[in-house]
Amino acid sequence: MRKAITVVTVLCVAAGPVLAGCSTGSADSGGTGTGSRATGLRQALSRVAATEDTRAWLGYDAIAELTRVVGKRPGRGFGLLLLQGTDLRSDAVTAPTDTGIAPLDADYGIAAGLQPHTVTVLAGGQQADRIGTSLTTLGWARNGDRYVAPDPAQLTNTGRKAGYGLTFAQVRPDGSDVVIGRSGTDLGTAGHPLPGRTLADDRATAALADCLGDVAVANLTTRYRSATTQQPAVQARVPHGVQLDKLTEIAVGVRPPKSTSDTPRAVVCTAWADRAAADGYAAAVPGALTDGKSFTVGGTYAQWLTHPQTTNVGGDAHVVQWTADEPTADESRLVLQMLVNADVPGLG
Repeated sequence: MRKAITVVTVLCVAAGPVLAGCSTGSADSGGTGTGSRATGLRQALSRVAATEDTRAWLGYDAIAELTRVVGKRPGRGFGLLLLQGTDLRSDAVTAPTDTGIAPLDADYGIAAGLQPHTVTVLAGGQQADRIGTSLTTLGWARNGDRYVAPDPAQLTNTGRKAGYGLTFAQVRPDGSDVVIGRSGTDLGTAGHPLPGRTLADDRATAALADCLGDVAVANLTTRYRSATTQQPAVQARVPHGVQLDKLTEIAVGVRPPKSTSDTPRAVVCTAWADRAAADGYAAAVPGALTDGKSFTVGGTYAQWLTHPQTTNVGGDAHVVQWTADEPTADESRLVLQMLVNADVPGLG
């Protein structure tokens, strides 16, 4: 019997191995990995400037697409994916009343950067006047085009308001959109960045977005090689032929469900420094998916990730893709947690 998985929403550095048990095949129908595709993820990437901070960790959530299937209920099944790609999941229910910000009313959300530099864009569904009135009532001060939270010392022992002071430290309403930043965030990096300098224009990030294709949720990071991956126990898990030091960026996502009874399909895309490194991973990951062991869920990856398919996409970013079915909708966050836990098959 499978044990239940507890998945924690974390907007932080991810370090993890790659999912094991794939067979070589054609590219998954959700994304070919070749050329620009007008996906929701691509559109979202164009709303954030490409910087070292924003590329460190990215999250995307196709909110409207998910709510059409599951409603505005983030508690179970595919609803567990709602706001998983943003910094706002814990405030989904209370924020609309308290702050005027309505995460579940947005078309999509994208979050970039590690705390306290996280910036989030909610595109669509927001009311600027309501946000301004609500935040002013909470004690936020207007400063130019944004609202700024009070000094943290003033928010001690104020319950939810103290939490809002962290997540919504800076808020810039923008028509039906809103840009939200933590205390160290430069809000100028999001909303309407200069054309040609966005995450959609970054070579590796764009290539991974094309590889992911249509997804309901995604996480991308350039920080997969953390101190954790250098530990001997982790190194021992890396299959022969995988050059982990040449992994430049990794992206994981889950295909959009058409109904609540769909089987979740996970997709993982990796970018490598050169073709040899990509070839090494492409050759090793099928065995990892078949025989490798996961410490996120226990047992082998093959017990949790079925019907795998691996594709050596190639291109300038040297991309390798693999996809697999996750057990049920209640476990649709599995691949996201594997990334956070540095437990991606074949990557340690």
